[in-house]
Amino acid sequence: MKNPFTCLTHSVACAALLQCVGPALAANTDSGPSELDEIIVTAQHMTMVPKSGVPVLDSPQNIQILSERLLKDQGVTILEDALRNVAGVNPDPYARGYDLYRIRGFDASGFTFVDGLPRGVALSMEPAALDRIEVLKGPSSVLFGGGPPGGLVNLVTKHPRRDSFLDLEISAASWGGYMPYVDAGTTFNQDQTVYGRLVALYRSEGSFINFNPGVRRLYVAPSVTWDITPDTQLTVLAAVSRERNELIPDQPAIGFILPNPNGRFSRDLYIGDPKDPGRIRQDWDTFGFELRHTLNDRVSLYQNARVSYLDLKYINLYQPLAFLDDQRTELQYGEDYGERRRHYSVDTGLNAMFDTASVHHKLNAGVEYEGTNDDNAGELGFAPTIGLDLYNPDYSVFVRQPRDTPFGSATLSNTFGFYVQDELRPMDRLAFTIGGRYDVVRINGITDHAFVPRLGSSYTLVPGVVAYVSYAKSFNAQPGLVDTQGGQLSPEKGTQYEAGVKVASADGRASSTVSIFQLTRSNVANQVPGGFSYQATGEQRSRGIEFDGQFKLATNWEMLASYAYLDAVVKADTVIPVGNLIPSTPKHKASLWMRYVIPTGVLSGLGFSAGGSIYSRQAGDDANSFFIPSYTLVNANVSYRKGPYSVLFNANNVLDKDYVRGALGTLFAVRGDPRNYRITLGYSF
Repeated sequence: MKNPFTCLTHSVACAALLQCVGPALAANTDSGPSELDEIIVTAQHMTMVPKSGVPVLDSPQNIQILSERLLKDQGVTILEDALRNVAGVNPDPYARGYDLYRIRGFDASGFTFVDGLPRGVALSMEPAALDRIEVLKGPSSVLFGGGPPGGLVNLVTKHPRRDSFLDLEISAASWGGYMPYVDAGTTFNQDQTVYGRLVALYRSEGSFINFNPGVRRLYVAPSVTWDITPDTQLTVLAAVSRERNELIPDQPAIGFILPNPNGRFSRDLYIGDPKDPGRIRQDWDTFGFELRHTLNDRVSLYQNARVSYLDLKYINLYQPLAFLDDQRTELQYGEDYGERRRHYSVDTGLNAMFDTASVHHKLNAGVEYEGTNDDNAGELGFAPTIGLDLYNPDYSVFVRQPRDTPFGSATLSNTFGFYVQDELRPMDRLAFTIGGRYDVVRINGITDHAFVPRLGSSYTLVPGVVAYVSYAKSFNAQPGLVDTQGGQLSPEKGTQYEAGVKVASADGRASSTVSIFQLTRSNVANQVPGGFSYQATGEQRSRGIEFDGQFKLATNWEMLASYAYLDAVVKADTVIPVGNLIPSTPKHKASLWMRYVIPTGVLSGLGFSAGGSIYSRQAGDDANSFFIPSYTLVNANVSYRKGPYSVLFNANNVLDKDYVRGALGTLFAVRGDPRNYRITLGYSF
């Protein structure tokens, strides 16, 4: 086995080389106009950090953007698969119907943002509805409020355009999957000041697991933009999602990851009652608006607002309780669960540019409100407990259990935040970022306060090459957890130091970032032995180096590459041993994706893409009692576009790797999908 520090040294050297050659490659290729879709490279000179109005290149933070064309090319059907492209972001998908992922070692899935506002739930977002994915690494609380220290993902949905268009697609996939899709837009008046868009689809995803119904989702998202005046614009956005699925059947680690004298579990093993399968019903509705007003060429105002409603039901789900000593029988208990959640968010602010003496300022300031009203209740059934032989399953053992163990809670939370951030530029090459946020959080009548700062500096070494350093903090409230005095447990805190170098060619053909960081998560809740109170005494630390690069090597040749080394460990805890690795965080992760399109001749428009991801082993639980083995995923596709017609054939997990997709302890490990295929036919005009 190679020394990891040697691997790290080689990776840093490769990253540095790509930092140097990226602009050169872009400069020496044909810079003429391209008739091909750019699926990867984003012009960081022009792309702005959400809210701030500062170009991504100048921000003292590692920010990565994945385009809609990349998602289509890779055939992405769940958010986690898109995030495999980004260094330091690791999927943690142990439950179907949820977007679960970690950024720099820490769970960030419950804090996904949509169009700059908190989504409020971790339910799966429909990838076909997205225009792009923005990944902001490290603490981002100053502009976005409470959240995990590792960073956040902001999903930008498809907005109306002034042109009229219609995109139709129909896809068929392995295990009976299919998806009809329409994306249409038009203007409603002669002046083209009112225009709308409709995204609608029905996604049916099959499963390789016996009896598993897979996913059924109806998604409809209408939107309308009204240019009220040349300086004022209002966009109204709505979405309706109706999803039916079942939790991914888990398998115990012994017999799947760890040795079992009875052998290895069948890959398509179903753990549940096929006569009365568990069902998850997710109804999710949102309605909101984005209002923009430009006062002059230096000052603009914005307001974003959204209200969301969730109606969630678990019906007759079976969960693992224990794996018996015979190492073949798993005990199951039944669960019914219901949740209704109303979520509100409003963000109002301004962007201003002004000068004081010789210093140029880009100021972003605002006030934000977020409210949640959540009621949930469920019942568990343990009598009788269901014992299923996983090597010779007799499903007749399943009987409907009395649900005699009720549970539930009601949470009412309100958060008011006040934020300000200023980029000060005393000279063209040098900039300083100073920001702060003050939040008042009230959860079930208990009030808490938090203030977080952010400091950073960037320096342009040569045009298109920027070095930066930053210091940032985050906070995250811990609702429902009380201290030994009966008061609300103080929020988790995050502190990060980061430095890096960004490269972005002026023509947008190359962009890359190398960053190094140390991130500490403190005030982690530790339960007091023998009671129901907690102490905020836990601490975890993550540090590492990341490389993200997107390159257009030639007019018809594009590449995306990333690598991360993460050392994420427990530093203080009353339950987890100090020094344990944080779960679902491989020390080494690398990804590569390349696309080539034949530019001329009889076969012009024929394209080929290939790539994948490599993960080193990762802890399967907090106790580090077992480890998810290292694995490599390889995906590929062939595409063809001729005029308005297109066809795309995707092959995923080409090597048919039998790998662990995610784990939640020794009783709950989830297998990844075997080799599978998808073909998509499209027509656009």
